[in-house]
Amino acid sequence: SSMSYMQQLNVDKLKIDMSFVQTMTQETGKAAIVRAIIALGHSLDLDVIAEGVETEEQMDVLRKLHCDIIQGYVISKPLPALDVETFFKRRYNEE
Repeated sequence: SSMSYMQQLNVDKLKIDMSFVQTMTQETGKAAIVRAIIALGHSLDLDVIAEGVETEEQMDVLRKLHCDIIQGYVISKPLPALDVETFFKRRYNEE
């Protein structure tokens, strides 16, 4: 029933819960759910966000599945707002 809300609400993003992301590389069932969520989101023209990404392996799988946005410790721990600019400057000046 919660899927029907997606049609009623004005949304442009779909977030994959970290409970699926964190075990998707060990459990084929979770990987199938992640793959299906990404496909569903894209078919509805939504950006898909994966939360709780903690390893390079998880990030690689999500990239291969064309997940739009990665969120988690593999990118950075939560930062105070004042530190975000410094984080981006360091991250992209090094690459």
